[in-house]
Parts: sequence; structure tokens; C-alpha cells
Amino acid sequence: MSKLMDPARKEPVARAADTLTYVGTLDDQVLQYPWPGIPIQENFLIDTIIDHVLFGMPMLINDGYLVNHPLARADLLKGKESLILTLVQKGFIKVLTRVGDLDDLKDMPRQMARVGVGSFPARITEDDPKRLEYALGELGDSLRPHYNCYRWPRVDMGDGFAVLIDNIRKSIKQKGFASLGFASANETFVQRQLYRISNRLAKDTAAARTHFETYLNEAAADLPNDEAAVLRTDLMGLANEIYHFNFGIHMDRLLRPDGLKVITETRLSRAFDDLLSVEEQVIALPAPLPLVGRPGLVTTLDPQTLAAIIDPTTRVGSAKVTFQRLLRKFAQGEYTVEEAQDFAQQYEKALIAHFTARTTPRTLKVAVTATMILSPALMAVGLPAGGPTTALTEGASDVTMGGLSSFVGEPWLMRVAQRYRRRKMAGKFKASKVPLSPHLERALLSNIRFNREVIDPIAERVKTF
Repeated sequence: MSKLMDPARKEPVARAADTLTYVGTLDDQVLQYPWPGIPIQENFLIDTIIDHVLFGMPMLINDGYLVNHPLARADLLKGKESLILTLVQKGFIKVLTRVGDLDDLKDMPRQMARVGVGSFPARITEDDPKRLEYALGELGDSLRPHYNCYRWPRVDMGDGFAVLIDNIRKSIKQKGFASLGFASANETFVQRQLYRISNRLAKDTAAARTHFETYLNEAAADLPNDEAAVLRTDLMGLANEIYHFNFGIHMDRLLRPDGLKVITETRLSRAFDDLLSVEEQVIALPAPLPLVGRPGLVTTLDPQTLAAIIDPTTRVGSAKVTFQRLLRKFAQGEYTVEEAQDFAQQYEKALIAHFTARTTPRTLKVAVTATMILSPALMAVGLPAGGPTTALTEGASDVTMGGLSSFVGEPWLMRVAQRYRRRKMAGKFKASKVPLSPHLERALLSNIRFNREVIDPIAERVKTF
């Protein structure tokens, strides 16, 4: 039976979360043009999915990312053993698709190749296109509109790309070229490329980022290799951020009537400071903050073991829900840092018990070696990739971190910071000062909440269908 992606069609589905994360960091183009200082290797994709399962909220992922990212594609080809497919079926991963009929998803690579989008032509010539077609058909059969998939916003996304470039060009005029935070000082080259792509998109908005890349490579071919490499990194890094912010802005507007909020996971960039909900001030944050260990080697476990964590009816799933609820109360000032760390450790113990039951005693010591992250991902906090690590054992209680590098977006996080600033003035704890000035050097990945009063007028300039 045909499953049409009608934007007006609503299926009554129980929803545990009111926030979705559009995960731009899983973009295959980020893998091709990594941001300096942020190591995004191929295994970053599965690690990111696992971190969201353990600590975060449901994820929005483009259908194109799943096809073009090599690790996502390899995972989908596993069929019933696929982690991504399992989490899609559970409603945790929600696919953002461009097809109007889900039965057409298996043909999407060919459709995109015909219009010249990115690396789609390679998908129909390399590997085994029939296996990929079958996997996409299986994915399409698992999708239910407004439960685990949404259609692309009914706007011209290429025009949205062009509008954001126009916004950046205006910002450069007002604040100067240095406001972009580029490593390159070749303003003439950058301005020329932004002008060229703006002119091109004024005539034809199809495959906007692909043409941005093509124009850049043509122009960079005349430069010395070292200078060309820096400019490619700067400009394609910017193009990827534009792509992610474009989707994040329009998905937030699309799902707003349903009471859903969309945050965007991408690099925190100077070029978009005006769009973010960030106050320019210096705020004191508590140290230690509540932390939970991320068990290692979870990729060796079967997908159903991880899926149990997003099921609130399981013991570990209930522990996650409780942890997130209590963390919000902590953010609202109802708990001290010590109390927050206590319930963070309770969730940590639940995770350890969950994975212990599914590993042998011999592998347990390795399986609970952890990378520490602030919990959960929904807190819109940016931490440097490859952050502090520690050995985690059952019952561990001495897990601390001195502070954060940056955070953006959540108003209640501002209240947390201000609450602890008042406590610091009373001499009750030692705090780390974290400047939130938009003029900092920030090579960080962050979950970003947009300032709706700023983005709505920008979004309304974009052509609709």
C-alpha cells in the first residue's frame, strides 16, 4: 500500500518528548570537510547515535545522510541487525525525507543523481546498488508519517540556503570580515565566492550546496595548494553550517504547531551569532556538574539492548526518564549540585546494570570504561570533542569536571547559571567562569536553539511550494 507523506495528515501517536534534535553532525559532507579541531571520523556517527540514546532526545536525520554517510549506509545494509533501522522502528530516529511517497524511498538515490546532488551518483554505480535499494525499501516500509518520519519542509530549501548567505553578507558589511572567524584572511576571495553563489541561486536554487562546492573548487584551483586548502575548509565548513541551520530553522517552524521544539546539532559558528538565543555576558557555572559515564564498547552489543534504553517501560528506560525529569528540576533550582550528582549516579548504576546483564564478566571492566559527557544532550551544551575521560566502575562517586566550554540556547540554562552565580557570591562553592561572548573562538559542537523572533522574519523570506 502506498504511504503518502501528506504534511496535513496526523497520526495519533503517543509522544514522550517535546524536543527533537536535528543532527547536522551526521552529515556526510561534514565527514568530507571536517571542522578544524573537531575530530569527526566515521565512527563518530554510531557514537553520536549511542550518546543520544543514553542521554538525549529523539533525533531527526536526513534521508540523504543515511544514504551517503559510509557508516550509516553500512549499518542499513545489515537489515534486521541495523541499529539505525531498529531505532527508526522504535520512533527514536525520525527520518526527514524528500520523497512524497515512502514507496519511492528506494529510488531516491537515482532521483537525486539525476538532478546532480552531491555524491548521489556514486551510490548508483559503486558497491551494490541493488542491496542499497532493498535496504531503503525496508526503511521505507518501517516509516509512519508524523511518528518516525517527516517530509522536508514545504519551502524551497535552496532558496533558504540563499537567504542565509544573504544574511551573512549583510553581517560582514556591518561587523567586518573578521566576524566570520575564518582562518583565511583572503576577504576578496571569500566575498567573491559568496557573491557568485548568490547570483547562481537567484536563477536556480537546485542543489545549492553542491554548486557552492563546485564554484569554490573551480576558483581555488588557481591558488597555491596551502591557501586553497584553508579556504576550502573555511568555506565548506560555512556551507555545511548553512545547510544545517537552514533545516533546523524550517523544521522548528514546521513542527511548532504540534508543540515540538527542534534544536540543531552542528558547529557553533560566529557567522550565525545573530540567530541564536545567547546573551553576551560572563556567567559562573557550578563545579562539579552532574555527570554520567557513557559505557564503552556498547557498539558490540545488539541493537535491541540499546533500544531498551529508550523504552520507558523497561527498568533502564524508566531510569533515563527519571534522570531527565530530575535534571530539569535541578535546572529550575529545585536541587543542589550534590543532589543532582546523586540522581545522575543512580542513572549511571542503572546503565551499568543494564549492560552488565548483557556482557560477560570478562568484558565488563572494558565495557564500563567511559567517556564523560554532560548529561543529557538536550541541555544544548557544547563540549570539545574528545573531552575528558575517566575509568568508571560500579559505585563510582568521584566524577567531576571543572566547568563547560560554552553553552547556548536554553533559557532555563541561563537561570541555572545565574542561580549559581548568586551562590558563588555567597561563597558557598567554587565555580568556573565561562564567557559567552559571541566573539570568542569556538571550535565546538553544540545543540543550538534559535531565537524565534530573529529567525521567523528570515524564514518568511524563503519561497514556499
